[in-house]
Amino acid sequence: MRLIKPRRLVRSTTLFLLLLLAAAALPAQAPPSESTPPSPPLALRGLDPVSVIQRQPQPGEERFSSAHGRLRYQFASAGNKATFDADPERWALQLDGHCAMMPGAPTDGAIHAVHDGRLYALGSAGCKSEFLSDPARYLAAARAHVQVAIVLFEGVQIIDYTGPYEVFGQAGFRVYTVAKTNAPLTTSMGMRVTPDFAFADAPPADLLVIPGGGVESIQEDPAAIDWLRARATAARHVLTVCNGAFLLARTGLLDGLEATTFYDLIPALREAAPRTRVVADRRYVDNGKIVTTSGLSSGIDGALHMIGKLRGQGAAQQVALNMEYDWRPDSGYARAGLADAELRRLFGRSLRLEVPGGGTARVVGTAGTASRWEARWAIATATPLADLQAGLVRHLTEVGKWTPRESPVAAGPAAAGAPRAWRFVDAEQRSWEAEVELAPAATPGEVGLTIRLERVPARAAS
Repeated sequence: MRLIKPRRLVRSTTLFLLLLLAAAALPAQAPPSESTPPSPPLALRGLDPVSVIQRQPQPGEERFSSAHGRLRYQFASAGNKATFDADPERWALQLDGHCAMMPGAPTDGAIHAVHDGRLYALGSAGCKSEFLSDPARYLAAARAHVQVAIVLFEGVQIIDYTGPYEVFGQAGFRVYTVAKTNAPLTTSMGMRVTPDFAFADAPPADLLVIPGGGVESIQEDPAAIDWLRARATAARHVLTVCNGAFLLARTGLLDGLEATTFYDLIPALREAAPRTRVVADRRYVDNGKIVTTSGLSSGIDGALHMIGKLRGQGAAQQVALNMEYDWRPDSGYARAGLADAELRRLFGRSLRLEVPGGGTARVVGTAGTASRWEARWAIATATPLADLQAGLVRHLTEVGKWTPRESPVAAGPAAAGAPRAWRFVDAEQRSWEAEVELAPAATPGEVGLTIRLERVPARAAS
């Protein structure tokens, strides 16, 4: 082993201590915080708005900057900054930087025009030319546009808020997002999004949208519920998507009304909102001011329905066509009303089978209507067919409370005595008949299970 000479050791130690002292002398830097709101987008690509309105455009400087609304402005001098700060509504981009030709589209004002001493953002050079041809007409239309506030929170479901955002934006409504703070938050599937406004500084809204997702992040927050109650009361209309209905129910504004929600949460909403008539047979429920929708993509249908209420059916149809969305408002489709509810009660939302003795089961088909359904599984297992049959019969009778309709009929060559025809009564007290087939599959080592359901007409059931 080679030893370090004493002199070299002293030099090494001295150098190490000097590095430590130098590091200690550096100014401390706080670790980045994810809760710190990012800087708002820069307006006008850095041009001084005061100088632009005065027809002498000059680039602004970072040291002279102010935030207003959703944008940040830079100024050529401290005097121009003071002028702006004294009356930002006068000097900032009007409509909070949204396109004067299409107020549903936010911009940074890179393309802009000055009219009557005010600054307006446009989405393209063509828009600017058209706007300047008749600014009074377009501004009257822009100011008549509906203001839509979409509430965000940690764990919000992406399609619950982006679906309505797209629909209302396509209609030319001015759409903005609002949350408890304007710090970035994370959606249910990991998307990072920054709200336009915090509750404290959000502008008034004609239409309030309450999406679903991780609603537990705010439903126990009294201040958030108070804000929702006040804004929902003040708005002309309210739209909830999915389990956003639970948040509105907390405000008490669903009392005495009809409502719906995500198909698997219908029973939970009935329990949480006992003064609300919760329905399972409609994709959206219109109470006049308040419209509730079922889950996920249903928010698109609810938003189109809202456009129909505000602008007419033709306007809603045009938006749906432009989105290439096959909108069928009279289809009667409602996920919660489909006939697989009993299967979900027995096997869970994913139709997961517990295989006796071990093995795996995968769903190979599940489809139907409101009155009939067929689900098929492929089960890979070494468990004897008779043991599988016995476990299934036990589950249907003990958990499902199903009863055989007739004498046992063989479900397969190795499952003699297995009941094939069954009957049961669902949670809505409706009578159903079922057929169950359990037999070896064409693939070696697999067993096929098929369950067919059919609702008994009320007259026949009686």
